[in-house]
Amino acid sequence: MDNKVVTVDMACCFESEMILVHLEDGSRGPVSIRIPSKIMAAVESFCIAPTKVNHSCGGDAKYASRLLEDFDRQFASQHPLSLLVQFMHAAMKLRIRSLLDLTRAEILKRIKGKTNDEIFKIIDIPRMTHQDFQRARVVHDWAFNIK
Repeated sequence: MDNKVVTVDMACCFESEMILVHLEDGSRGPVSIRIPSKIMAAVESFCIAPTKVNHSCGGDAKYASRLLEDFDRQFASQHPLSLLVQFMHAAMKLRIRSLLDLTRAEILKRIKGKTNDEIFKIIDIPRMTHQDFQRARVVHDWAFNIK
């Protein structure tokens, strides 16, 4: 962790269910979330893309949708698996469903057919026990509800 304080674009705040709840509760202070600043910068670029695309399309919803699909595809494919895992972790902390869904789908696509040991080595995480996995499901239960 680099412990840098970052300010994010308001569009990013509206993508994050966690930050939105913080704002709706009337909280005016900063939101403290431990996410490395370089990961947060990439998350912010992901979150503000829909606003930028919608402004540049002049109300053409079909064109905007196509541009957003292209952006998502490029965002997912340009990053190594280890970064995608960090983005997914940030999406879980911030409760950004769109980023979580995108990273989860790309990660699953890339690890398909690999053994558990290969996956853990690629992602550079220690092997999780059944208890570790169950703890993660309790803490981030919303993330395991696939729509």
